[in-house]
Amino acid sequence: MAFKLNGTIGGEDFVITSNTKNLIEVCFNKTISPTGLWRAHNPFMSALSVLVIKLSIAVFSTRIFMLVFKPLHQPRIIAEILGGMSTSTSNWGKVVPAVFPYSTVKIIETMGNLALVYHMFLVGLELDLKPILRAGKKAISIALAGIIFSVLVGWALCRYVLLKDFAEQTKGNAGKLPTKDGPWFWGVALATTNFPDLARILADLKLLYSDVGGLALSASVISDLCSWFLLLLVMAIVNSFQTVAVGLTLLFIGLCVFVVHPLLSWIVNRVRERAQEDGDYSQFECFVLAGVVLCGYITDACGSHSIVGSFMFGAIMPRGEVSNNLKKKVGSFVPGILMPLYFCINGGRLNYVDILSSIYPSEKKTGTDIYRVGGVVILAFAAKTVSTLVAGLLNKMSFRDSLALGVLMNTKGLFTLIILNTGRDVKCTMLVRPMMYILPTTRPPQMPLKHMPNKENVSRCKHSRRCLNTPRCTRTYATWLRRIASP
Repeated sequence: MAFKLNGTIGGEDFVITSNTKNLIEVCFNKTISPTGLWRAHNPFMSALSVLVIKLSIAVFSTRIFMLVFKPLHQPRIIAEILGGMSTSTSNWGKVVPAVFPYSTVKIIETMGNLALVYHMFLVGLELDLKPILRAGKKAISIALAGIIFSVLVGWALCRYVLLKDFAEQTKGNAGKLPTKDGPWFWGVALATTNFPDLARILADLKLLYSDVGGLALSASVISDLCSWFLLLLVMAIVNSFQTVAVGLTLLFIGLCVFVVHPLLSWIVNRVRERAQEDGDYSQFECFVLAGVVLCGYITDACGSHSIVGSFMFGAIMPRGEVSNNLKKKVGSFVPGILMPLYFCINGGRLNYVDILSSIYPSEKKTGTDIYRVGGVVILAFAAKTVSTLVAGLLNKMSFRDSLALGVLMNTKGLFTLIILNTGRDVKCTMLVRPMMYILPTTRPPQMPLKHMPNKENVSRCKHSRRCLNTPRCTRTYATWLRRIASP
């Protein structure tokens, strides 16, 4: 049945129209000011002003949390997630419609997604494939075991627990049924291991050059690359043209590896020769930054996510002086200025009323409560830990090393948040609380490892007092020197 409805949100008039095809269109009556920005009725309601205010709040809140957590040696993503959660609608209340009108949400989300595209380009630019090339059967088996078991547990967790919240919220509405594709996003999210955060944790614990640390780094890189492939596969399944989307994305990746990469190497060599006189790489850097957006657009048009194209463009970029200049110029601006806006967008989607509904029964709206959220966090954390523990024991590792490896491999980060929010954007995971899940699995589980007693080190210290002058002692000397040199 067609209808037309007039209303107001945040001081802005709008018109909602609907037809018999179940399509709803929202049109704001006032989009621009005919008298200009400075003589508008309310200059703070314009898109540019709201974007500046939102960006300032996001950067300021993130910096505050970074100062608070710096003495506790917490990673940067903890401050970024909490900074985004502090901008939630539940915290601002009635201030949000007045400061952030509804018509500017799309503009803010567009800027946040653009920041994410450039961030994934930097991640691809820092990608190192040496751990994969050096990985042995042990690292590959541990990574695959963690991926397979985590995907299955994540699918079951979302299918039989989280979708009940969706069904509870949409009760009585036959047009909104729980999606069957949402559990796959949760399965892929549980299979990830954030390599940058894991490397920082190992450096803080002085385990970077240990046997467990090296094994964890190799397995984490394999796990991340497999998670990328699984994300492409899930995005293709969600789209109606499944085979075409997968084929086009794989074709684009093949073109990047076998065509674009040699072409970029040739261009970089020519640019380096011309820049020896004046050292100016500005034109080439502008070309690269435009290419990041173009690659993101191509993969998005192919049916996958735009971050796939930007990540691939960064991965095939030739390493050297040119890439180092890109890191220096963009490496501080994107994570420091633009990325807080992306976390701010995700924080705005968080609703504390649903999570705390068991504490405040009068505010109960859905089937979600704080106990269910806590149970989901525990089960999600146990999936990767237990699977890696069992895989380590099967590879004849000690129980202590297997447990430490399982906890380290459970380190989550931005990639997990991207996967869960991608599922939300395609309306597959409507009521998932990704930030509440990532926070406990980013840093705190690794902190007890620093204080766990290591009886093997004591026996090794006693053994090191003996005379070591055989060729078999070379590895012992090398490991000892690396641990001294590690920060």
